[in-house]
Amino acid sequence: MSPPQRRSPVPPDLMDEILGEILLRIPPEEPAHLIRFALVCKPWLRVLSDPAFRRGYRERHRRPPLLGFVHNLYENGPIPRFVPTTASRCSSPVFNCQNWWALDSRHGRVLVNRFEPSDLVVWDPVSGDQQHLPLPPYSHAYDTGAQRPILVVFVGTDDEEAVTWASMYSSETRGWSAIATADFSASTMVDLHSYIETKPSILIGNALYFSVELGKAILKYDLAGQGLSVIDAPEVSKQMRILMAVEDGGLGFAAIEAGVFTIEIKSEKIKKVGKRGGCYAVLPYMSFCAP
Repeated sequence: MSPPQRRSPVPPDLMDEILGEILLRIPPEEPAHLIRFALVCKPWLRVLSDPAFRRGYRERHRRPPLLGFVHNLYENGPIPRFVPTTASRCSSPVFNCQNWWALDSRHGRVLVNRFEPSDLVVWDPVSGDQQHLPLPPYSHAYDTGAQRPILVVFVGTDDEEAVTWASMYSSETRGWSAIATADFSASTMVDLHSYIETKPSILIGNALYFSVELGKAILKYDLAGQGLSVIDAPEVSKQMRILMAVEDGGLGFAAIEAGVFTIEIKSEKIKKVGKRGGCYAVLPYMSFCAP
């Protein structure tokens, strides 16, 4: 009787490929699972930290999960706070300061306005990286806009000159575009002295939309043409309204007076989250969180 034949060991490259295919199927809604797998052994950490795995993970799941949200509270000054909605390694040491105001969140980054000194900061809650941007060259500017991975749109009002304006910063050119101004003459809801709210803008198509004076009007910034236009909002009784994108690519309004809630669309489960207080602006934070 011949001895049993020994099976050839699986090549390390093939093992990594098989392991990677398994790990790709881990749902992104619970990023803590990936971190636990990374702690198992060095080969697993090598697979998870490979840029090719991260790229494939994003391509497979496409839409990043909601990891938490940032909101500004009026407690001894405007203090932005990060509230996690799932177990992740996101942290918020950058927000432990009264001189910060969270403006927007897109593509895994948060745009923050810093007051002392005065500048803009693009913050990555997962990596902790910060990129500081200078303010655009315009006097008496105080209201700000929204952030994209490469572009930052700054919208402001000048009380002395009664001008609403916008400029776009590009990380490629490291400079600001020419100033664009808004014409309020056709509006029946707002005028030249109206202010732009420091709430998240909405990106629909190739345009950003900002709320003007408690939602009385909408300011549209065309990213391609770099122009501003004013749209009167429908008359409704609710105040403190927020803009929102709807499924068909349109623009809508939402309002709530009882606090901050998360709503699961499929199950229709509603959960109150966050801290009580004077809440102003809620910024959902969505990102893939890999080791």
